[in-house]
Amino acid sequence: MVRHSPSADVEYKPGVDVRGKSVAPADLPGSASIKMPDKFEFDITLQVFERLGRDVPKGLNESQLAVARVSVDGRGNVSFNGERVGGAEEAAIADACQELMKRKRR
Repeated sequence: MVRHSPSADVEYKPGVDVRGKSVAPADLPGSASIKMPDKFEFDITLQVFERLGRDVPKGLNESQLAVARVSVDGRGNVSFNGERVGGAEEAAIADACQELMKRKRR
């Protein structure tokens, strides 16, 4: 959700390694190619028992409820449950994603 703008000196240059020396191409004849999707989608979930302030029953550690679906297309357009968002709404989604990533690292 956070736009990344790499500096020019780290930009990919085909056939050249990190020191500027020539290298063989990685896409050899007959090798498989993976097509990236046009759109990335993920659910925003809620930990049900944690949200209710209750102890999690044994065996239900991963009880989650999907509350929304976020889509990001190749141009960086963001949709929330199928509706295009931008500005403050997009910033709020980005903030929520970053907070989730911080919690998962702990």
